[in-house]
This record gives sequence, structure tokens and C-alpha cells, in this order.
Amino acid sequence: MDSDNPIELGPTAPGTVALDAAAFCRAVYPRLVGALSLCCRNRDDATELAQETLSRVIEHWERLRVHDDPEAWAFRTGFNLANSWWRRRAVARRFEERRFVEQRGQRVEGEAVSDATGEAIDVRRAVAALPRRQREVVALRYFLDCSVAETAARMGCAEGTVKALTHQAIDALRVAGLADLEGADDE
Repeated sequence: MDSDNPIELGPTAPGTVALDAAAFCRAVYPRLVGALSLCCRNRDDATELAQETLSRVIEHWERLRVHDDPEAWAFRTGFNLANSWWRRRAVARRFEERRFVEQRGQRVEGEAVSDATGEAIDVRRAVAALPRRQREVVALRYFLDCSVAETAARMGCAEGTVKALTHQAIDALRVAGLADLEGADDE
């Protein structure tokens, strides 16, 4: 594959040659890490989840290389892994809090904020406060710039669900003080 030509991702037209696994992984990795960072609230965890996702892409490549939209499969897998990660982390956190309370008679304070500054911190905090599916919609629609149809495919839901989740997320972000969102959900 010529390195001067950008790699086109998304739905593969019938009869076209599918990418090789390495080229696909190189092309999707940065966007996958970025989207998962918004959902996980931590780039290191997102990087680990993206690597696990891409290992699964390689494991299933023979089937995926002819899939209608291998990128959608990769993002859905990444978000599923992130959801499992969140569940395991919540259980571990509850266990640690109980243990700490029993040992010290105190509650554990919240996590430290990442090393971002200014407005980025406000945006990350507001997005982090959204429910999981709304975080996914924000990551797909506004970080990855996916259309409603692409977002629905990646989330495995109806377009109407994407629109409703987008509207709910934008409303919550406006309430959180992110006023630059006027017209963001007008589609």
C-alpha cells in the first residue's frame, strides 16, 4: 500500500479490496484512543483498551477484512471493553472504600484530575459526569465527527436513540456551564 495515500476507513463497498490488518490498526488507533479517553477519563487506560481492541481486530481479521464496516466493529468492541472495565473498576472501588472505612473509619476522596488545564478540564469534567451512553455519543459525534447513522452503527442502536442521547448530553453539558454548545444538537 502506498504510504502517500491516506487509508480510507468505514463501510467497504462490495468487490473492493480490504485493508491488511496492520494498516487498518495503524489508521484507527489514534481515533480509538481519543474516543476511549473521553469515555474512560484517562488516556493510559484508554490506550490499554485500544490495544486490547486491536488485538481482537487482528484475532478476527479474516472475518473483519470483508465486513461491511470493520471500523464500526472496532469501536463497538472498544466501547464494550470500556464498559466491562468500568464495571470491574466500580466493584474494586466499592471494595476498597469499604475496607478503608472499616480500617480508618473515613471515606476515600475522589480521584485526582488529569494533567490538562483550563477549559479542557471543565470539558473533561462535564463529559465525565455524563452517563456512559451519553459519553459514547459525545465521543463519537463530536470527537470522531461521526454522523448520526455512523454513530448508531458504532453503538449498535437506532438513529433515534443517538439523537435522543445527543440531545440529553448537550443539555447536560449546557447545564454544566459549557455555553458554546448552542445549536450543537440541531440535526
